[in-house]
Amino acid sequence: MNQLLALGLVAISLFASLLVVDFLSGLLHWAEDMKTAPGGSALLDKYVVLDNIERHRLPGTIRDGNYWVTNRVCIALACIVAVVMIVLHVRAWQEYVIALMASQANQVHLWAHSANPPANSSPTPIMRVHRP
Repeated sequence: MNQLLALGLVAISLFASLLVVDFLSGLLHWAEDMKTAPGGSALLDKYVVLDNIERHRLPGTIRDGNYWVTNRVCIALACIVAVVMIVLHVRAWQEYVIALMASQANQVHLWAHSANPPANSSPTPIMRVHRP
């Protein structure tokens, strides 16, 4: 019984970690869309801003790059967070799982752009709220 309870808690922790990653990646994507503009930082322009503008202008271009091009920023940010957690002696495994899942956020986003919805399909209610 204790093993079943422990397994259930691990499953709940994994699901909660996924929800945290989904929220954080959505928040960062929103901030990227609303708060960044070309010319603010050469580093951000090269790796974030210009790619983001191009991907919103032509959404299918997210599929054009290889794995590294698609995920390099998320992987780098997740590695920085993981190093900070190690330095701060964070021992909870869930935080590391969150960092690992977050490193793949753009890959999941790419998969969302890989479907071919019908051209005349209406956007979901969330997309209607999000789009200007």
